[in-house]
Amino acid sequence: GAEYMYGREDKGAYGEPDAADIADRQVMGSSLMFTAKDTGRPVPFIKPDWAYTFTEEDLKKRPHKEITSGYWWIEVSGDLDPIDNAEEIRDELLKILYGIWDHIKNTPGHNAENYVLDWVGFLPGKRESRRLKGEYVLTEQDLSSCRAFPDVVAYGGWDMDVHVPSGILSTDREATTYYQLRDVYDIPYRCLYSVNIKNLFLAGRAISVTHMAFGSTRVMGTCAVVGQAAGTAAAMAVTRKLCSAGEVSAYIKELQQQLLRDGCFLPGIKNEDQGDLAKSASVSASSFKTEGDPQNVINGEVRNRHGVCNAYVSDGISPSGERLILKWDKKISANRILLRFDTNFRYELTITISDSTRKNQRPFPIELVKDYDIELYRNENKVKTISKRENIQRCNDICFDTELFDRAEIVMYSTHGASDVSVFEVRVYHD
Repeated sequence: GAEYMYGREDKGAYGEPDAADIADRQVMGSSLMFTAKDTGRPVPFIKPDWAYTFTEEDLKKRPHKEITSGYWWIEVSGDLDPIDNAEEIRDELLKILYGIWDHIKNTPGHNAENYVLDWVGFLPGKRESRRLKGEYVLTEQDLSSCRAFPDVVAYGGWDMDVHVPSGILSTDREATTYYQLRDVYDIPYRCLYSVNIKNLFLAGRAISVTHMAFGSTRVMGTCAVVGQAAGTAAAMAVTRKLCSAGEVSAYIKELQQQLLRDGCFLPGIKNEDQGDLAKSASVSASSFKTEGDPQNVINGEVRNRHGVCNAYVSDGISPSGERLILKWDKKISANRILLRFDTNFRYELTITISDSTRKNQRPFPIELVKDYDIELYRNENKVKTISKRENIQRCNDICFDTELFDRAEIVMYSTHGASDVSVFEVRVYHD
């Protein structure tokens, strides 16, 4: 009984300039992928008689030079329902996939003589079906204007990537149209619960967005942060004994601060957690670069944004380690320290079956701090040392038996390859 949207809205529905002229039930299609490997010797391929045939003219709008993996544009949609017609879609995609591979293998110029299919997907990857309607429907204009929402709980950044409705059958059209975004955009909490089913939370591809906005929100990285937001809100509803998802809106600042504490990034929202004892400390360091002031670790920001550095950055790494020092005017009691290191989100790092994409990625973020100690002091006497070696995580949540101290020093000895250490945030708690 939940209200939902299906297909493409017209321009008048939400005033979207790039929406369809006439509303219809067309959705972005389902795809099957494959991988291929080089055997080092010629391998023949005989097309199954049930597979389709494709010419170079058919594929002029479908790039297929990368033959080790393919292809998101092996896509079927049109009038086929991705749920009710799932098996029919799968069969069509198999006919297309083997026809594409036949073209690559048996048409001169593709350099595929030594390649063989290594893996073929058998469950179609569904892009779009129903989108459930929430208290708010996110639109194309919200994304293109990077609109700020007071109830932001997640963000996206993928361009609006709107596939041609008929998929591979539209051989004379590009497989997708990219509507470029100038920055990341907010996803408000009101998109994450049903407008008419009071205890129904929404996440992933089911959230409340138009078809145009869905072209961006549907990608997995965005689905993941939306899922964390919805799950955290659901947990808050249980803890506070709330009867509806919408009631969590009254505690939106608390939800936002919990998401930040758990390592999320929310555009425009800073750490204002009154329980964070680090906010009352004075911060210094053994060395730092001008733009990487030690005070940045308590400024509430966890990303470099619009050319502004929000991390502490050392000036090199000394043999004895670089020290980030937090000092309090009076002793504090604490049992948890949270560290947010730098994994350099400017570089692409994605899970992929494409050999060429993997080769163009760095194997690991060299900026990440690898080895460090946390030293706690009381009246100039060291009362505890916590050592961490071979760190491979951006968020480090360090728990220990409650200690009374007035100074904490984070001594960083090495990174995974960078010549400076970089830290975005330090939090201290007594939980």
